[in-house]
Amino acid sequence: MASKIFNPDHVKSACNALLAKGVRPTIGSVRQHLNIENGSNATLQNLIKQWYTEHTDKRIDAFKTGTTSNAPAEVPESVVELAKQFYRGIQQEARSQAANLIDCVKDDRLWIDQQLTTLVETREHFEAMLAQTREALQLAQSEVKSLKETEARLNYELESARKTAYDADKARQQALHTQQLLEQENHMLKQIEEMAYENHRVLLQQQQENHKRQHETIHQCVDSLIDELEEQPNNKVLLAVHKLLCGVLEDASPSNPLLQIDTNRGTN
Repeated sequence: MASKIFNPDHVKSACNALLAKGVRPTIGSVRQHLNIENGSNATLQNLIKQWYTEHTDKRIDAFKTGTTSNAPAEVPESVVELAKQFYRGIQQEARSQAANLIDCVKDDRLWIDQQLTTLVETREHFEAMLAQTREALQLAQSEVKSLKETEARLNYELESARKTAYDADKARQQALHTQQLLEQENHMLKQIEEMAYENHRVLLQQQQENHKRQHETIHQCVDSLIDELEEQPNNKVLLAVHKLLCGVLEDASPSNPLLQIDTNRGTN
């Protein structure tokens, strides 16, 4: 396959032009004649070799057979010998260039094999790195999923804890309010109890004072009756009245438990 830069017809024309000038067609001379610096030397060498083969075969055959239209009827032996030397020189040069080309191809092939080996190793390395990256990515995605699940669970637990704390605080406030109400109620009950005790004490005190006055009045009456009984010792009516008054005096005595004030109540 010909190179996109070296056209076979252009190379053949260049070789013919160089030969007409007495210049040997080579890679360097053909490049200089075509003014081409790029392109493959191997491709150019093959085209020059092809030109040498076609051109030399035609010229030698023409000289040997005398069939060339431009050749004289009789070719001098010196010209034939010169042509043979030229042909052998061309063949030797072609073999040398072919050997160089083969060495170049071998070197190129070795370099290509080395590059292919390096590329294969690099590809295997990158494939291994890609596999590790994918595995790490899958692991990271799994960890992200686990972290999201953990975050959702923690958010739920946090919300539950907040609700529990709110309920507990509300219950504490209710308990504190209830305690305050109970304390107020106990305080009111204590005040009521103290007021009741004070009223009871005042009432008992008034009753004791009334009983005391009654007792004093009865004692005065009894003393008067006793004085009369002493004057009339045989009067049965007065004796009966005396016993009755003694019983009344005993019931109206301040030592009667019904008339005692509960002095221990105030200390409770």
